[in-house]
Amino acid sequence: MERSISQEQLPISSKGEVDEKRRELLSFGASSVLTALVAPLLQSCRKVIASCKDAPTCENPDEILKKYKQVFEIVDEMEDDLKGLDLKKTVLCLIQKYLKGNPGNTVYGWKHDRISDEESDERCAKIIAHNIVLDIQKKLPWSLSKLSKDELRALFEFDYFYKHTISIPPKKYASVDHIPSDPEQIFEFMKKNELIKENHEQTIYAVINWFRTFATHDSSKRAHREHMKRYGHKGPPTTMDLFGQAEKFGRIDIMGCGASARLLKNMLASVGIPARSPHVILDGRGHRRIEFTSIGKAVIHGDDLHAYKRSGHLRPDGKLAEVPVEAILVPNKGLDGEQAPNYHRLHAHLIETYLPDNILFRYAEEKLEELRGIRNPEPDLVRIHLGAKRANEINMKIEAELKRIGNGDYAKAVEILKARLILPSDKPIL
Repeated sequence: MERSISQEQLPISSKGEVDEKRRELLSFGASSVLTALVAPLLQSCRKVIASCKDAPTCENPDEILKKYKQVFEIVDEMEDDLKGLDLKKTVLCLIQKYLKGNPGNTVYGWKHDRISDEESDERCAKIIAHNIVLDIQKKLPWSLSKLSKDELRALFEFDYFYKHTISIPPKKYASVDHIPSDPEQIFEFMKKNELIKENHEQTIYAVINWFRTFATHDSSKRAHREHMKRYGHKGPPTTMDLFGQAEKFGRIDIMGCGASARLLKNMLASVGIPARSPHVILDGRGHRRIEFTSIGKAVIHGDDLHAYKRSGHLRPDGKLAEVPVEAILVPNKGLDGEQAPNYHRLHAHLIETYLPDNILFRYAEEKLEELRGIRNPEPDLVRIHLGAKRANEINMKIEAELKRIGNGDYAKAVEILKARLILPSDKPIL
């Protein structure tokens, strides 16, 4: 049966061509009119037919639906949130494309500071198909079948932050948040950088350690021309743009806790590890945490993914002068409501236990700036939440260690600690 294609189904450029031809009706004869109208329609039809011919058929869909029944139950739930997309059919066809090694790259058509619903939904379908294919081809040491239904929801849910306008001035973009690249590209980066380990927990630790090596907090906002210069397109950078920053410049500019949590979630989703990035309240203000649902752990504040920098210095006990990644994580429960007291209690414990180089460096740097009159002392949140006695105990330990490192000279301590720390490059990113 032949199927007609309405004008509304044609690409925008084709509809424009038809309208242009209609404006020329008065100057053409009857046969010319027919040719003028039909030619662009035929051209568009050929494109549609060609794309259908190239699209792979869904081979053995029943077998895939049966094997991944729980995944497709999640797909059915998700369809309600998508605008007219037949998610199940799209995922099945993408699976065949992935199996044939040609899923096609998503090229975002930037509209100001957001991506379209269609682009977002396409990315949503890709992450599902990508993970099913990884499972079929046994490319990971773990399996989707081991995940609970709730963990599968966390793996596949798309952060709809990406579909909404970022609240910053018109014609400017938060250059340090990002839009996720295709999952197969992120997977290849993870594989190349040996971030995929034996299990979920080891992989999560490896990704956090990679992240805190390169990421730096940057909440600046840049105009179109700066984005075009950095990334070759307007709008926020993609995940691959940020990876390119790390490889080329030794640094990733990241916009705080939300962007940090989203980047880690996207990296982990490309290797079948579920994570969520819900809100957390700290001192009455909304922030983002990240929950690693399959291991039952979380990072209370997304900024801590990059705040505790790594150190190349070994203490006398043979351990690195840094907070180990596992110490930053807390049990993934009871994190709703105001978390400031728990959060500052955790940090007090980490400082006291590890006396990490990055905390010593920051403390000495701030003290030096206060002495030079460059800055005013910031509120001591440990003192506010845990009391003066506890704050004094911790500050005395920091001061004693700085005195030992710099012989009582803050400037010398800053110089020594900076050399010991593994810090992101401070060179400009062009």
